[in-house]
Amino acid sequence: MAKDKIKKPRRPRAETPRGFRDYFGAEVRARATMLGRITEVYHSYGFDPLETSAVETVEALGKFLPDVDRPNEGVFAWQDDDESWLALRYDLTAPLARVYAQHRLKLPTPYRRYQVGPVWRNEKPGPGRFRQFYQCDADTVGSGNVAADAEICVMLGDALEAAGIARGDFVIRINNRKVLNGVMEAIGLLDPGDPEKDAHRRGIVMRAIDKIDRLGPEGVRLLMGPGRRPARACASSSAPRRRGSPASRSSRRSPSCSKRAAPPGSSTRAWCGVSATTPDRSTRRSSPSRWWATTASRGSSARWRAAGATTIW
Repeated sequence: MAKDKIKKPRRPRAETPRGFRDYFGAEVRARATMLGRITEVYHSYGFDPLETSAVETVEALGKFLPDVDRPNEGVFAWQDDDESWLALRYDLTAPLARVYAQHRLKLPTPYRRYQVGPVWRNEKPGPGRFRQFYQCDADTVGSGNVAADAEICVMLGDALEAAGIARGDFVIRINNRKVLNGVMEAIGLLDPGDPEKDAHRRGIVMRAIDKIDRLGPEGVRLLMGPGRRPARACASSSAPRRRGSPASRSSRRSPSCSKRAAPPGSSTRAWCGVSATTPDRSTRRSSPSRWWATTASRGSSARWRAAGATTIW
């Protein structure tokens, strides 16, 4: 009887985790220059800088967490020694809500701040979609004046131009959560007398709507109906390939039969705020100079009121 082979321990590989990448000299310098120009514009409008911890308590993130069963889904989270949950921030807006609730008596009204830094999302990576990326966030908190929203839009345009994007090569889209709430109420998914009712179903609908740029109207209808089946990769040749060969590795990275058309902009964006995102590789080929942006204003909550938010990554 042949002796059982003893498996050798796997040698550690020098590779980055999926969804992360390294940045070298020229890229780091270019990013620092770009962020410096953007924050210079924010400062010229009278916004103050703010730095918050990369780690927040899950309790502080609260309703800002993705609608999932476990707190470590969608975010990178872990339990501390006292069994409380901590998580890497997934945007810069949720930490602002915590800061304003904690220090509101010491802060001016309205409070206008900007923050630049990396954020992390525990999501499936893809072309142009990383698990760590930068946001340049600017918010006005404590003002109900629509002039604050207009200022955010003007400031975004100036920031994009300062970053090297010519006027006319980007579009600012304006949205309001109150309009979406009105749609939810019209279709029977929001009861003003009982806002918690049908919250789970509303979450499903909102996440489907959020994918309309990437999937299109028909894809969203499928998500909210029978479901959408992702395209499967098919073999371009029936001939077997040696495992680990260059051909098999390239086919796993980019299956020729599962490509889909890229939307006019990145497939990811913040759930609120103004977003200016660099297109992914497919978009660069078809529209090298066209960038897209979206903007939204939020209404009042129990603790704070945000007149507008700017998020650029």
